[in-house]
Amino acid sequence: MNIFVKFFHEIMNPHCTHCVEEKLENQFANVEHMRCRSCESLERQLAIANQQVLKLTEKIVNPSAAPIPQTTNEIAPKPLRRSPLPFSAIRPHLEAESRAAAQAARNAAQPDTVVESTVVVEPVEIKEEIKVLEDLVFEAKIKSEETGVKQG
Repeated sequence: MNIFVKFFHEIMNPHCTHCVEEKLENQFANVEHMRCRSCESLERQLAIANQQVLKLTEKIVNPSAAPIPQTTNEIAPKPLRRSPLPFSAIRPHLEAESRAAAQAARNAAQPDTVVESTVVVEPVEIKEEIKVLEDLVFEAKIKSEETGVKQG
């Protein structure tokens, strides 16, 4: 039909059975050829799901196949502190670290060969040295009290 004739035919006979049947046939014919985007995405999702099901059934049927180990270079996350620690909590750790560093320095300074010493110190000499040191400490306290300077 000519476009003008078709136009006037639709205006004069809007419910013509022949035209209604023709429209329905055209709609069904176009539906088969056209696909909407949501249908395509659903088909892709269905294909992915089918592949996963096939892989799982293969693993169930053939359990003897060795799985391929996947290596990942993941770094363990560091725990976050909620708030800063007070110095009284940090102090023992710092002291332990400094003691370990001092011990390592002392051990590094010692020679590899150990020489046994044959010097014997008598307890009387040690007591005399202790007395001398106590006298020095006592004198230092007296001097600090006189000058008003307090020593720790």
